[in-house]
Amino acid sequence: MSVGLSEEQAKLIEERNKEIAFGVHRLGSDIDRDSLADDLLWLVGKTALQPVVFGKSEDEKRTVLLLPLREFRMQQKATKESQMTAAWFGMTRIRSYVSYSCQKPIPMSFRAVSMTLLFPWVAHRSSVEDAVGSFAADALYHGLGVEEIKRRLNESYDRATILLSLVRSGTFLDRAITHFGEAYWGRDLTDRFFQLWKAVEAVADMDFHNTRNAFEESLQKTMSGYMTPEELDKLKIRSASVKKIQRINATARQRAADVSEESIEGLESLRNAIAHGEVTEEKFQAITDRLDDMTSIATKVVGSALGELVATPSSPSSANSTDSNRQQESSKHKEG
Repeated sequence: MSVGLSEEQAKLIEERNKEIAFGVHRLGSDIDRDSLADDLLWLVGKTALQPVVFGKSEDEKRTVLLLPLREFRMQQKATKESQMTAAWFGMTRIRSYVSYSCQKPIPMSFRAVSMTLLFPWVAHRSSVEDAVGSFAADALYHGLGVEEIKRRLNESYDRATILLSLVRSGTFLDRAITHFGEAYWGRDLTDRFFQLWKAVEAVADMDFHNTRNAFEESLQKTMSGYMTPEELDKLKIRSASVKKIQRINATARQRAADVSEESIEGLESLRNAIAHGEVTEEKFQAITDRLDDMTSIATKVVGSALGELVATPSSPSSANSTDSNRQQESSKHKEG
């Protein structure tokens, strides 16, 4: 038995660790595989949080925090040949939504279930262990009590569930959340910075397409009686005619008003250095120094876009439709 742990605490730790290691093989066991359509894939994921053991000194009796676990489910349409690929992207999506909502890298185990596929993915041990320190810090350094930590985590799980039901797979907003969630899993600061930039970029693309479509619709409606279809088509704004940095500046001005164009352009230069493999020692230091700025902007931009979606009073099904129409042309939309 570990130093400072009672027999009861040691047993709780052992049971939780077994659940994380072997519980994945029970996920989705209630799904009748024989009744599933050939192209229907279920993804069943569950958070894999180890017990958090902490104390303020070596001699102090240890506290064992058993964090609540939560199961998440998602259906996808995929041919037999593409189900493994679809499962991988679907698992990434769920994990990203959970991490975004919790603002921490939350490890998860998954099981893919279909008529022809029954495959488990156990949470990688390193990711399970990495998550523990963050919750211990909340208790030791941020003054949060055990029950408050559990309450906040359950609220974050609830938020992830809502977002997964409201936001359509493949939309601009879906990509923004996925990139933001993946930022918590960045292998180093450059990975995190780049994913945060891509989250902002996805919202900027959404804003540009929404604005462009609304403008073109209004203009064509006004001029339809005076111009031929060919002439009306020439009124369309081509995507390539508006640079990415211009879109991002416009979105930042709208959704994070205190950010200057000079600041955005400085962040873009760091993004370009990462993308082109030109991160020198000086650039890496600049990325380190400005990571908090990048995180703050991404938080405001993505949060603002989500606020507009959640504020719309509608059922999840109609919200899905609203989100799709606002973010992408229907011809490009695919349901996840």
